[in-house]
Amino acid sequence: MVLFSERYGYKSVRDSLQFECMDDELRTALWNFLCKFPIKSTGLSGTSLIGPTINNYPHHVKKFYIDLWGNFWKRPLDEFNNVLHSPNPYDELRQFFFTCEWYEVYDFLEFFAKKFPLEDSESFNKSANHVLESENSAYRFINSEITPISSEAEIETVEEAIINSPDPVQIHLNEALKLLSNKQSPNLRNSIKESISAVESICNMINGDKSTSLGQALNKMERNNIIQLHGALRRSFSSLYGYANDANGIRHALLEEPNLELEDAKFMLVSCSAFINYLLTKADKSNIKLNKKSDETLEKIFHLLKQTLDDNNIDYSKIIEDFGQVEAAEKREKGYEFTFNEHLKALIYSMLSNRRKWADIVDKLPLIEAIFFNFDPDKLEKCDTEALIDKIREIKCGNMSIYKQIDALPHNIRQLKKIEKEFGSLDTFVIHKSLEEIVKLLSDGKSEYKIKQMGDALALEYLKSVGIRGMKPDVHILRICGPERLDIITAKDTQTQLEEFKNFAESVNVSETYLDNLIWIFGAKGYGEICTANPKCDKCELTNYCNYKN
Repeated sequence: MVLFSERYGYKSVRDSLQFECMDDELRTALWNFLCKFPIKSTGLSGTSLIGPTINNYPHHVKKFYIDLWGNFWKRPLDEFNNVLHSPNPYDELRQFFFTCEWYEVYDFLEFFAKKFPLEDSESFNKSANHVLESENSAYRFINSEITPISSEAEIETVEEAIINSPDPVQIHLNEALKLLSNKQSPNLRNSIKESISAVESICNMINGDKSTSLGQALNKMERNNIIQLHGALRRSFSSLYGYANDANGIRHALLEEPNLELEDAKFMLVSCSAFINYLLTKADKSNIKLNKKSDETLEKIFHLLKQTLDDNNIDYSKIIEDFGQVEAAEKREKGYEFTFNEHLKALIYSMLSNRRKWADIVDKLPLIEAIFFNFDPDKLEKCDTEALIDKIREIKCGNMSIYKQIDALPHNIRQLKKIEKEFGSLDTFVIHKSLEEIVKLLSDGKSEYKIKQMGDALALEYLKSVGIRGMKPDVHILRICGPERLDIITAKDTQTQLEEFKNFAESVNVSETYLDNLIWIFGAKGYGEICTANPKCDKCELTNYCNYKN
């Protein structure tokens, strides 16, 4: 199975640029470099550090080890004297080198450069830098000291752009990073091309275009007043685009070998990432919504959701049919008008579903209907609420809020009657404004149509049951689609969550209600139970698209 990092072709930014970390290849390359470097000693020039005992090494090497023992490791020197009679401190050094923290390797490299009797310190630093560069280390010798050539700010800039960008932009940035950090054959030319392509991609997404050049996209952005860019900033990036397209640049000479260095490609990656972060912030302030996942990716996720349920013998089609919400939406589209009793039934069931496994309720629906007088509003408005609560608890269908919910039922029925009188019917009310606005009217404490004990999620559950297409942002859907799993819903406010989910549904050509039901089944106890709080990743086909395991 292809892993997430392999599918997208990248490791983390820090790992790729070896910033504040060190992989085994770099550590081994540095050790091999140290072992092969010639030492300054009469008659033993060219001898490496390796030998059977410390006494096989000349005085200068013994002196270095004493310095290492006392001044670098800060150990008592009388212990070192004992070590002289054992195999040799080289074993201790090798053990230290391959088990210490990444920064301790650089500490030792600096110490070695200053304390070991080198013939040519400048040559040592140059050779060490060659190793560091070939293994993509973010550090170099400068004036005999190890110095970072990548800053924390640069790393965070690239990380932020990769994490927050939509799929198409993310793919270009990942490819730029991969090409830049390829140890065997870094492709600096195409790394720069991918960095520029990432900026082009985000500009086209903001403009609503498919594919135009960066210069054209920036001009359109300014001309159509889509995002206000400072003139100097726009010109600077247009110039940067020109650099990538000039006679010695990237796109007009792909078959020629451009005169590029690692720092050129790294500068372009960091600069383009910073500009992408800037544009994302501007787009957000301008209320421009960007689909983070491509349609192709969303289609694959949708297919694998169903495939996983099939593989685990979950008959989701039958379950969705039994829920009745998709059917209700289809009936409404055909002109069906839901009665007052049906609205009341939907409202009561939404309340009972609050913090309660629906699997515990579904088998007792006939009993519940009888308890609630087949949802007769007049009888329920005058009923003994305490007796109603006792009956619900007796069949084990209560929840943490059942007392408040049933106590508020008479008031809520009067509220529904008030709405019916004002709008002619409850059906007219639920469609007279947008879904988001109706939800607010039902759940906002300041609304004259507020239903007690009903928040956004329960309002959406009620509306779905009377044929209004939508998604209930409950714990299962927000967990599965949220940033820590599939990263499809990233917003914290209900309105934006609904918009993001609607985009998902439109991308896979199904209704929000169907997709809502499908994903809910995927995580709910008593149903799919795949993506729960402690997910069964071994049973899931979505691990390549999920942040939880990766």
